[in-house]
Amino acid sequence: MNLPKPTGPNPKPGWIVIDFEASSLNDGSYPIELGYCDLDMNSGGFLIKPKPEWADWHPDAASAHGIPRELLFAVGIPIREAAERINYMADSGKSFLCDGGASDQRWYEALFRETDTVPEIMTLRDFDLRLNAAASLHKDLGNKLGDLDVLCEMRDRGILASPHRAEPDARVLAAFARGYLDADYFQALVLADQEFRSRQPSQEDVDKDEIAREIYTSFAQSGLSTGDLMEMTGMTMKEIGDLFDRRVQQMKIDDLNQIWVEILAAPTPGAKS
Repeated sequence: MNLPKPTGPNPKPGWIVIDFEASSLNDGSYPIELGYCDLDMNSGGFLIKPKPEWADWHPDAASAHGIPRELLFAVGIPIREAAERINYMADSGKSFLCDGGASDQRWYEALFRETDTVPEIMTLRDFDLRLNAAASLHKDLGNKLGDLDVLCEMRDRGILASPHRAEPDARVLAAFARGYLDADYFQALVLADQEFRSRQPSQEDVDKDEIAREIYTSFAQSGLSTGDLMEMTGMTMKEIGDLFDRRVQQMKIDDLNQIWVEILAAPTPGAKS
C-alpha cells in the first residue's frame, strides 16, 4: 500500500511502532518476523531464523501471515543479529509501541533471553494507551486532531487495514497514530484512502488471493519441502516466495489451480506407494 509521506514536524519523534509475526499464539510460540516504523513513516523489517529447538508451528497462524517456515531458515537472520538490530534502534528517549499486548512482549523478550543480550528498552508500550494519552495532551494544547472514527473505518476496510505482515502492519499503525495527532497528515490519509478504494481488486484478483492461500495451506499440511515444490512446479525459490507472499497478479488462475492440484496429488515424502 502507498501510505503518504508526512511533510510537517513529527508530533512524537521518540515513538517507534513495532510489530511481530509469530509461529502461533501458543505458549511455546516464537517470533518469526519483526517490522518497525516511526511516525515519519521510515520503516523496515526482517525475517528471523528460528533456533533448531523452536518447533512450534500452527497452520492458522501460517495461513494468516503466509510465511513458509522453510523461508525462515533460508533467508531469516540469526536471533542474535535480530536482538542487536533492535537495540541499535533504541536510542536514548525512544519508546517501542505495539498493539499485541502480552504476546508481543513475550516474543520480544524471547529474542534477548535466547541470546543473553540485555535489551536497551525493557518494556513495550501499549499503542492504544500511549496514543490516547498523547491525543488528550495535544487537544489540551489547542492542537487539532484527526477524526478518530474515520481513521478506525480506514483501519477496518480502507488503506489502514492490516496486511498481516510485520513491516506493513507497523506502517499502518504508525500512519494511524500520525493521522490522529497530525491534522494535516490526516487529510493526506483521507485522499490516499479515496484513491486506494478506487483501485479495489477485481474479482479475479480476489480469487487469485484465495487460491494462493489454499496452495499454502495444502503445502503446509503436505509434508513437502520447498525443494520438493521447486522440482514439482519448475519455480525458483524467489517465485515460490512471491507466490506465498501472494504477489501472484501476473499469473493466470489456471496456472495457480494447476500448482494446487499438483500439491494435493503429490505423495507425502516417505509414504509407501
